[in-house]
Amino acid sequence: IHPNGRCEANLPMAHPISSNISLGETHSPFYIEPEQTLAIVLDWDDYLKADRYRDREYEFVSTQYIGPAACINQELMQLRFKSTDLPRREIYQKMSEVSPAEFMAYLTPLTEEYAAAMEKLFNEENISAYTQRLVKNSIKLFYAQLLLDIENDNKYREYQGKEPYEIPSNYFDFLHDTPLD
Repeated sequence: IHPNGRCEANLPMAHPISSNISLGETHSPFYIEPEQTLAIVLDWDDYLKADRYRDREYEFVSTQYIGPAACINQELMQLRFKSTDLPRREIYQKMSEVSPAEFMAYLTPLTEEYAAAMEKLFNEENISAYTQRLVKNSIKLFYAQLLLDIENDNKYREYQGKEPYEIPSNYFDFLHDTPLD
């Protein structure tokens, strides 16, 4: 960290990443690809307001992105504050309470509704095709991650002395629709 408050970081990466800069309880998302430089200008007044309004998620209106991925980051920030997120805590709770088939039956319409809501937002906010593809892929990957986590949850059930759930033979068919390239 430099005396003027500026900081720099080198992120070795082999593929694009989407992550957050965390200052206390506040998170500023960013997206970057290999060989790119991204500058993120954070506004201290935004952080003070976010602290003051800690009972709700505060929209950082003054964050600026500079570099090749600036437009993508602005669009991702725009989407973040105009959409509701999936109920992650509820999803993980449900995962531990129901069988794999029941969990898939619960999760599939939930993520489909979320994807449809994002599609509507893409059109309303005039989001670029590139950013749309990133968001759509992240929804599919989150869905896949949750369904794959069932195997770990099953191992934990067994560790607890509970009967593990039987996973149907077609359970992993969702991987055919998952963007893995």
